[in-house]
Amino acid sequence: MILKSRAVILFTRVPLPGKTKTRLYPFLTEEQCAYLHEAFIKDVYNEIKNFDGDIFINYTPENKAGILKNMLGDTACFIPQKGDNIGERMNFAINHVLQKKYDACVLIGSDVPLISIDDIVEAFSILESKDVVISPTLDGGYYLIGMKEPCDSIFNISYGTDTVFARTEDAVRQADRSYGAGRILFDIDEKDDLLKLADYLHGDLQQGLPYTRRVLKDMVYKAQDGML
Repeated sequence: MILKSRAVILFTRVPLPGKTKTRLYPFLTEEQCAYLHEAFIKDVYNEIKNFDGDIFINYTPENKAGILKNMLGDTACFIPQKGDNIGERMNFAINHVLQKKYDACVLIGSDVPLISIDDIVEAFSILESKDVVISPTLDGGYYLIGMKEPCDSIFNISYGTDTVFARTEDAVRQADRSYGAGRILFDIDEKDDLLKLADYLHGDLQQGLPYTRRVLKDMVYKAQDGML
């Protein structure tokens, strides 16, 4: 891989039935949840792969890299997640990449299919004048975090609550780092989130996401009809 000045980390689970998007069950079957997550990963990767920077796929479980490589090709660098919780795993990924002497890197999740390359560009623009960038989700979390130098302490918070973004802001301030925020987006965790995404895409035909649209057409509308 040619080392560029910036790097993007896609932080994701391998889409396996029963192991991913489990909060969408039983609205979708376990197999459909995995298929949906696969669509998200493909659409997000297709959006970011032409960014002027190196792409890393930070994945779990460790022994399933082949599934992602078959999905995405092998032009990215695949690194397994390490750590006992999500904070440790994100911190490991960012530290691992920054140790390769990039000027800056950002880490994004795969649960926000509406993320665009403009969000990535904006994040790196913020990092030109700030130490840290954080882009929030509507549910109080964040879908993007980036920095120019490691800052372990900002990941030492409780996750899985609606205060993750606020707690991270506090941790950044306590670390005496400056930060800026990108635009707010919504992530897809539960049935209502998915139906909101379906309505959004139905009303915006200019938005891409071909893989996600296909899943919504094949699964979500049928599931809705079955519950009426």
